[in-house]
Amino acid sequence: RSPVRLRYSPLKLHRNVRLFLLPLPQPKNLAFVYACALHTPTALMKKLLLLFFLLPLISCAENDGPKCLNSELGTAFPTRINQTTNLCSEDVSVTFLEVLNESRCPSDVTCIWAGFVHVRLELKVNGKKSEIELSSDATVNGVPATIDFESFKFILVDVLPYPSTTAKIDGNKREVILTVEKIGS
Repeated sequence: RSPVRLRYSPLKLHRNVRLFLLPLPQPKNLAFVYACALHTPTALMKKLLLLFFLLPLISCAENDGPKCLNSELGTAFPTRINQTTNLCSEDVSVTFLEVLNESRCPSDVTCIWAGFVHVRLELKVNGKKSEIELSSDATVNGVPATIDFESFKFILVDVLPYPSTTAKIDGNKREVILTVEKIGS
């Protein structure tokens, strides 16, 4: 077996700096970039090397923007508190802003009244924004469980985690479960 020979092709960037592209054996179509300088000051060489090593790291940074859901309309989906979820199939986004009231009966207790949860959301449809409130029981506080906005119906399915006397709810881990339907379809 013969050793792998790497071919390089120098590109002149500056009168004293040449860029060498060295193809890597695996994976194909990738190249590792080295900067090489002849009679170049050390400070400039260090900056060039730093740039070439940091550039790929910056380009691979994770996108912290709103996530895009490939779910169909009419399918329930979660949105965490203070986060935005976009529906890929439509120009619709939902931001879960806060829980306004949590009076649901804890799961490990027998109550005579189930209670309700009341949340505030920000909806954005085709560029139009609106802050709305939804409740799990419209008969108690007059806040609806569904709302129509810009040809879509937004339905509150649940708010998680469900209260319990044995576990304290971390406000940062709250999530709302919603269903979005197109009106007239």
